[in-house]
Amino acid sequence: MPRRTLLTLPALGAAAVGLTVLVRGGVGPEEVPPMPEGVREPQRHDYGSDPSQFGELTLPAGLPRGVAVVVHGGFWKTAYGIEYARPLVPSLVEQGWATWAIEYRRVGKGEGGGGGNVMVEEGLMERWSIDEVYGLHNMPGHPVGAFAIRGGPLLAAADEFDIIITGQGGHAAAPHEAIDTNLAAAHVVVALQSIAARNVDPIKNAVVSVCTLRSDTDSHNVLPQTVRLRGTVRTLDAGIRDLVQDRLEAVVAHTCAAHQCTADIVYARGYPITVNADANTAYAADVAENIAPGVDRDTPPIMAGEDFSYMLNQRPGAYIMLGNGDGPTVHHPMYNFNDDAIPAGCSWFAEMIETRLPA
Repeated sequence: MPRRTLLTLPALGAAAVGLTVLVRGGVGPEEVPPMPEGVREPQRHDYGSDPSQFGELTLPAGLPRGVAVVVHGGFWKTAYGIEYARPLVPSLVEQGWATWAIEYRRVGKGEGGGGGNVMVEEGLMERWSIDEVYGLHNMPGHPVGAFAIRGGPLLAAADEFDIIITGQGGHAAAPHEAIDTNLAAAHVVVALQSIAARNVDPIKNAVVSVCTLRSDTDSHNVLPQTVRLRGTVRTLDAGIRDLVQDRLEAVVAHTCAAHQCTADIVYARGYPITVNADANTAYAADVAENIAPGVDRDTPPIMAGEDFSYMLNQRPGAYIMLGNGDGPTVHHPMYNFNDDAIPAGCSWFAEMIETRLPA
């Protein structure tokens, strides 16, 4: 019987750890391959960056040879992965198929950390012969335990820019003897908004946000020599991604030149677009429907970025959103994960594995 290997991954952006537990199906006990060199079958796993704060997780005694999970991140959010692992695929557990294999290492966290890319570059897909990948992310503003998904682009490419504008510092009372970088920076911030408004097809999506504006002085009467602008670009289309980068570099350079300043621009490509494969999206939505009827199968794209995109670039799969209820969004200081969403998330992971792995 052919073997299929499934990778499922909760999005756990708060932690800087990676926990990989493999699920394999379609092989009998006599066919289970040996554990790779350097990987052992543990009885215990500390699941936070600070075990003294978050405690230890004790895995069930006599681990079966037939279940696996992937958890990217840690802290309390690891509950998604650990809890759905316990009752996973009863038929496989009873027959003793496959093997627990846990890897633990520090990886990136949240937007910009790139932990998913680290895992891909370390050979996760090839090492475990992964065939499909699935992930889940918390979604504030959506009903608790309700699911939302879409085929195609779900989350945006996330790029970064860092701009240093240089002029000539001077006394605020004599601006004619200086070259005012604050004025140039202010015009750059405004001009950058013309890209989405006037260069991008109105039917397409693009966000250009300047998030940091800082000069080299905090005095009330000194014009700065330099001003630094930092921000992010979000797009859902590869062509639009190229267009926005080209226009940003041109707009910044020419706007600064018009104000007698120079600009040093560093533009860094970040997370790719998170693209769900159509067939796998249907698998994920059908399972979600069994758990919480009324799945939103055409949820609008979200302009946040996600490093699970690196995995979807390597294997077919899907990323689904799970409602957290009303409240502050992620990255807000008052954001609070709703524990009531955990049962739905655990059930979805378990049923995805039961559905996609052949018995």
